[in-house]
Parts: sequence; C-alpha cells; structure tokens
Amino acid sequence: MSFSAPAEPSRRGDDAPRLSRAAVGAALALVGAALFKVATFVGLVQAGAPSGATGLRALSGFGADAALAALLLVVARLAPRFVAALGLVAGLVGAVDVVFALTFGGPLTLSQRAWGHAADPSLVARGPLVAGVVAVVVIVAAAVGLWRRPPRPRRVAVALVALGVLALVGRSVERAVDGGAARRQAGLDDSPVLALWPWPPLASANGATPSAPVSGVDGAPHGVDGVDDVDVARLLEPGPDQRADDALGEAVVDAAHRPRHVVLFVAESLAARFVDDTTMPRLTALQRERSLTFTDHVAPSPISIKALFALLCGLHPLPDDTLETHAIPGVACASLPETLTARGYDAALFHGGYFAFTDKLAFFGDRGFSVLMDGENNPRRATAWTNGWGIDDRAVVDEALQWLDGRGDPARPSLLVVVPLIPHYEYFLPPDAPRPFGTRSVVDRYKNALRFADDVYARLVDGYRARGLFDDTLFVFVGDHGEAFDEHPRNRLHGSFLYEENLRAPLVLTATALSPGASSARPSSHADVAPTILDLLGVAPAAGPTQGQSLVGAGYQPRITPLHTAVPTTRLGVRGPRWKLVYDAASGTDELFDLRADPGEQTNLAAVHPAVAARERARALRFAARQRAILMALPQKAAWLERAAVDNGLATAPVRVFNIERRCVPFSTSPDVERVVRFAGLQPPARLVGVGIDDASRFAKKGAVRATVEAGRVVIELAVDDRFERSSAVRDLPPAATVTVRLAAQPQAATGCVWLAP
Repeated sequence: MSFSAPAEPSRRGDDAPRLSRAAVGAALALVGAALFKVATFVGLVQAGAPSGATGLRALSGFGADAALAALLLVVARLAPRFVAALGLVAGLVGAVDVVFALTFGGPLTLSQRAWGHAADPSLVARGPLVAGVVAVVVIVAAAVGLWRRPPRPRRVAVALVALGVLALVGRSVERAVDGGAARRQAGLDDSPVLALWPWPPLASANGATPSAPVSGVDGAPHGVDGVDDVDVARLLEPGPDQRADDALGEAVVDAAHRPRHVVLFVAESLAARFVDDTTMPRLTALQRERSLTFTDHVAPSPISIKALFALLCGLHPLPDDTLETHAIPGVACASLPETLTARGYDAALFHGGYFAFTDKLAFFGDRGFSVLMDGENNPRRATAWTNGWGIDDRAVVDEALQWLDGRGDPARPSLLVVVPLIPHYEYFLPPDAPRPFGTRSVVDRYKNALRFADDVYARLVDGYRARGLFDDTLFVFVGDHGEAFDEHPRNRLHGSFLYEENLRAPLVLTATALSPGASSARPSSHADVAPTILDLLGVAPAAGPTQGQSLVGAGYQPRITPLHTAVPTTRLGVRGPRWKLVYDAASGTDELFDLRADPGEQTNLAAVHPAVAARERARALRFAARQRAILMALPQKAAWLERAAVDNGLATAPVRVFNIERRCVPFSTSPDVERVVRFAGLQPPARLVGVGIDDASRFAKKGAVRATVEAGRVVIELAVDDRFERSSAVRDLPPAATVTVRLAAQPQAATGCVWLAP
C-alpha cells in the first residue's frame, strides 16, 4: 500500500477565504461609520445646519474611515479573524456614537470618556437612545450576515477607493465653498474610531492656530507660574485696547426710589441671541418698562455651578475642572446673601434642579439663606411634574411666593434667588406646557422651553405685583450661560467651547429706580452682578475681595473677562470689547477673534496678528494662574457640615451620590443592624437633612435604605433606593440643634452618606 501527500493548494486559493473574512471587518467598520454619518447629518440638520454643507461634511469625513478600513484589509493576511473582530468593534463604536452624534453633533472623544461615565440614561433624550440601540442591532445583524456570506475583498477594495475619491471631492468642494475643510483636523473629528485615539482629537477642529512662543511678550513667560504678586485689584486691570462703548452713568439710578426687595432669577442655558418678542414676550415687555438691559453680557464659564459662584461672590471661578463646591465651599467671599442678611434681609434660594448635582449645598448651605429648597425637598413634589433633572419650575415659583408670604414681617427687606430647571437639555417640558414653535427640530424644542421659562418668570413677577411689592423690588434676570446649536463645528449644548454662543447671556434689571427702556453696551460679566445689585440698593459692599464692579456707577471701567471651560478639554480665554482669544491647553492652539468686525467668530486671526494672539494668550495664562492662587489663598471657613462632624467625632469623606462626588458622613448598613448618626450642638441649627446611597450600591441594585430622622420632637421618615431619581432624598427640618439619623437597609447591605445644611 502506498500513501501520497495531498496536493498543496495554490497560494491564491489559500488566501481567498482568509481575505474574505478580513473583508468582513472592513465592511463592518464602514457600516458603523455610515450609521454614525447619517446620525451626524440628521442631528446637525435638526439643529438648523444647512443640509448641503452638512452633507459635504459627512461625505468628506468618510476619508478617514475609508483609510481605516483599507488598513484592515492590508493586515488581513496576518490575522484575518482578528481583523474581522477589530472591524466589528469599529462598527459597534460607530453604532454607539449614534447617540453622541444626535446629541452633541460628533463622536465620543478620548477626553470625554473621563466624565461620560457619570451620564445616566434617564437624563438623555429618548430619541438618540432608541436610535443608538437600533444602530447596534443593525451592526450585529450585519456581522452575522457578512460572516455567513463574506464579501469579496476586491469589491470591498473598490468601494474603499470610491469612498476615498468621493471624500476628496467633498473636501475640495467644501474648501472652495466655505473653507470648512480647513476648520477641522483632516476629518478626524468626524471618525468615531479615530476620535478615541490617544491624541487631542479636536486640536484644530475649529481652525485653531498652533500657539507661538510667548517669552518676552507682556512680561509673561510660557506656562506662567509666577504668582508672587497676587493682587485682586490688579488682576483684571483694563488692557490697552479696552474702552467704554457708552456713557451710561449714575443718572440711571433714582436714589429716592431704591428698592427694598431683590429677586435674582438665574435662568438655565438661556442664550441672549434667542430672547425676542416671540420666544420671551413677557421679559421683552418688562425691558420696555423701567428696565436696564446689558447687551454685551457674558458668563466667565459655560458651567452652571461656576456661573452661580461668580454671580453670588462677585469673583471669577476657578480656571480648571475643579468645582468650587468641592475645593473652596467655605471661601470667604463677600457673597450677596451674606452681605444682605447682615443688613437685616431675609434670604432664600429655590432651585428647580437637585442640590445633589455638583453638591450645591456645600456652597449654598452656609451663606445666610434661611430657606434652601430644591426639586427633592419641594413639598409640591408629590403632585408636580418631575424628571431626572428636577421639578416643574411653576412649583418652584409657587413655593417661593409662599415663603414670601410666610415671613414674620412683610416689610422686612428680602432677597429671593430662584434657579429654575428649564430650559435644560433636552429641552423637556411638563405635558401641559404650551409648545407654540412645534417639535420638528431641537431648536424648536429649545424655543418652546424659552417660552416656558418666560411664563415662569412672569408668574414670579406677577406674584410680586399681586402683593403690592413690584414697585419696591429690584428684579434681576440673568442667564447662567448660553447655548450652542452648531454655530461652530461640534459646538452643541454649552460646556465644551468658549464661543459667544456658549457665553452670551441676557442681563435685564427691572426696578422703579431705573430709567424706562434703557440699554447699555457696556461689557459685563457675572462677577459684576452682585456689586450692581448692592449699588442699586444703596448697600455698601461687605469687606472682602471682589473682581466685579457696579455697572451703573460713574466709576465703571471696561475690564477684560477671563474665560474657562474644562468639558471635555481645558480651554482658557480672555474677552474684551474688541479682542477675544481662546487657548486650547490640550493642543496648544489659539483662536483670536475681532469681535467688532466679526461678532460671529468665523475668522481666526491668530496667524494674521501673532503678536496680539501672543499678548492675549499670555494674559489668559497669567489670569488663570493668579486666579487659582487668589481663590485658594483666601481664608476658608470650615464648611458647616465639616464643623458639625468634627464636633461630634464623625468623619466626612467624598462619596459619589447621584452621579456626583460630595463630602458627607459615610455609612454602611445591613438588614440586621441599625446605624445611628447623631449630631448635637449645631450652631446655627440644622434646617435640611439629606440621605443618599452611593452610586456603587445603586448600580449593584442593593435596594432601599430607610432613615428615621429625629429633630427635636419632630420625626421624619426618608427612603432612598437604587433608582437614579430616588437615590437621594432631602427634607426640611424645624431649626434643630440636635439631629439623630437612624439607618436600616432593605433587603441588602448598602453604603451611602448623610448630610446636613443650616
């Protein structure tokens, strides 16, 4: 018997199935990219972008995806199954990024991953979530189908070449039409996979210019770290190009009619450019009464808690990603509520959102407010509309007016701060709220939310009219920051960039002490709001540092406003009446705009005026270094909760509750053992108590924690559980010097924390 070896297959015949399997990976990567491109196109057009230019952008963005798919084919001979798996991963990345494309106008980036884990599905619009799930199902189905019947590698290669050619044509047309191709980093910001690569993916996303060295410019070396001459008075001296644009002076103030009451209404995400007779008719009607409107007002940061810090303290916020509520909650600033309560004012703050988000109580809790109420401890919560962000703002206003009525002496002056919820993304509204602009686009939904915010503000103002207090009240309407709708590439919502659409907010003062229908083009920022209020009240500012100034005084001088955001990357800036510079710290690039000639910030002049760019960048770096040094060097009174814990032998620690880290008294519970947390000798007495389970217990579905709170003779029952909206609870207390919290878990052991506020 003889044996013969089987014939060796030809190399071509051996490679064909291997290459076909690899072609599956390339095809899946393209399918995922296509799903992402379609979502990007739909999202941008819904936000008001022109369909032609947006289509060119989507088409030109295929260049990077085609190159990635071609790379998978090139290495196919080495590990075809591995290449197919990589293609599947790339396709899934594109499918998941459908959610981000519809929400943010671009893919999830490497820098966004650091804070993206805090997102909760209940806070994301249902449409993008459903679209993302459908996209994932499409990718999985395509993977199964293509694996069973692999495409021919040659056909995939031809498709890649065709896509590459189309991308080049699209980019060429885009460049010829509006220069758009030069405003992005060769399409990398349009690729869902390459956006996760470990380099700054959006370094030149909006036409930023690499920074030139700044040594010797304005005496500031690169990376300014000298902060010896920390001097608040000198920090924001007017630059040589800063000058006033109008002659508004003290004549605007009628000293004989100084108001006794103040309403500070801090509207959420309210962009000044959207305020008109159609979106906010009641506010614009007030502007025609005895009001003063500042038409060039900006937030120093598009982050809400930093904006609130500036509004209440008259200081610019920390120029980094550190939250003031975590780093400096007890900073000794001459805050507006502390200044006024020292002069005999009643002060209260009502919030439509949740104090747990960004741990607002750490800052608000010891500022002189006699009442602090949010969406959790609002008594109307049981019957009002709520969602994952907060409560119906009409319930907030109604509770605020009830507080106004319930004060012991109606004639005593008052400060009421209202921080509503709407219009927060995704521009949700209570079911019974009118929607006069329809719901076809995201801009339409935003305008509906503006109309609702206008109605809420009118409800508050009308409440003061009905009580005969309108003529004796100063109403201050200000937006915490702006809102973006793709006026610049990838710029949606508010937190990621420092363009005018992110920062410009309305500032409208209404009082009988003001001239009818006045407006001013004086540059202003949030740090100026508290000093202006005190000036109109005739109240001397408290001792302490301030970086703001009265906008209605004869001593007004225009100042440069330092700008900052850190979501998702750090950007620093300075803004004056003419020049505005934004420096991207991650990529080391500059954007310089002449706001007088180019208010829409469409032309980056950093390469045209390198000396101006270098001077303004040096100023931005110096401001940032000095600002952090100033705020961290100011006296810090121990937070009220910290003092209470130390006095009672308790320890506080940072615990992540409600998707945000906060300092509180941690606990662990089990079904069989009751945990007791007791505070005694509280001065001032406690007025709020909060209990929450931490996010680890929530994610693990540990169940509920029940708390029995004893405050004097009052006993309050609280329950929190593993649902996002119910993972913490806050309740009012009668002023109590001793508070005992008894905790028990059901049905599993859980960890969390307890917090109090005066």
